Amino acid sequence: MTAFALGSEVHELLLNPKDPALLEKAQQYTKDFASVKGIFEGLYIAAPDTYLGIMKSPGTGSMIISMYYPIFEDQTCIGYVGACVYASRLMDALLNLNIKGFLWSGIMRQKFMVQ
Repeated sequence: MTAFALGSEVHELLLNPKDPALLEKAQQYTKDFASVKGIFEGLYIAAPDTYLGIMKSPGTGSMIISMYYPIFEDQTCIGYVGACVYASRLMDALLNLNIKGFLWSGIMRQKFMVQ
């Protein structure tokens, strides 16, 4: 999500949210970024006064994890980017980590697997 936030399209739109050309450019950037990564259930750019929080996707019914990353202009938050990633994909990635001194057993994998 940090890589997405670094796009000039994000910063430009947050500084000029009513500019239709910047909005179109940011929409295309968002679609392109989401399609390349393939892990996002949702990806968006929002102003600081926007409130979003989703735990279960209304579109798919899948469990998702909502994350946010603030965008600053000097010391002022001008907005943020957010993403919803599929919880099951994150769980799979975590369970496949090989951390020295820590072992995930098959029993643990089944007990905590997100359905």
